[in-house]
Amino acid sequence: MTLGAPLLFVVAYVYVLQYLSFILVSEKETLVKQHLLIMGMRQTAYWYVVVIVVVIVAGGQQHRRVVI
Repeated sequence: MTLGAPLLFVVAYVYVLQYLSFILVSEKETLVKQHLLIMGMRQTAYWYVVVIVVVIVAGGQQHRRVVI
């Protein structure tokens, strides 16, 4: 069994998926900012939320161990 064709397909799919997820996240980011501005919040409120989420997610990830 050759691994060339399936491996090439997976690698090509990964780059397409990465590009599509980047587009989706950037659109979601602008929508969240617009909704915060509509509600009357400042633009810095968005960045406070981003920092808090990153600290919570990154802080929780360092204590987890992956056992294979």
